[in-house]
Amino acid sequence: MAIMGRKQTDEVGEYVEFASRLKLAVEKSGLSGNQNKIGDQFGITGAFYGQLLKGSKLPSTDKAINIAVRLGISIEWLMTGRGEMDFLGWTDPTEKEIFLLLRALPLEYREEILRLIRATAKLQEPPQEV
Repeated sequence: MAIMGRKQTDEVGEYVEFASRLKLAVEKSGLSGNQNKIGDQFGITGAFYGQLLKGSKLPSTDKAINIAVRLGISIEWLMTGRGEMDFLGWTDPTEKEIFLLLRALPLEYREEILRLIRATAKLQEPPQEV
């Protein structure tokens, strides 16, 4: 049986803690589907997402930032557990739900919904005086 040094033990703990935070954030975000589908949402492979969930890997900084942004959470919290999970400081649960649902859609649907929102917002604007 191999004896792990303190540094290796600390790394294993860090990986497992990251996996726990990732699982919690994905659960709270409402993202669902298999590993491949969720991995696609983060711009990573399903296999790599599975390794993150198992605590056997940590993402690169770029990948971690992408994951945090897509989940609407703090990169610091995701990587270290420090600070608050939500980086956007949601005060309106409806806004957060809209954001999370929109982010889960494919890009072409997001663009169409954005056009619809913009058109609706223009209808709500007071008439311009001439």
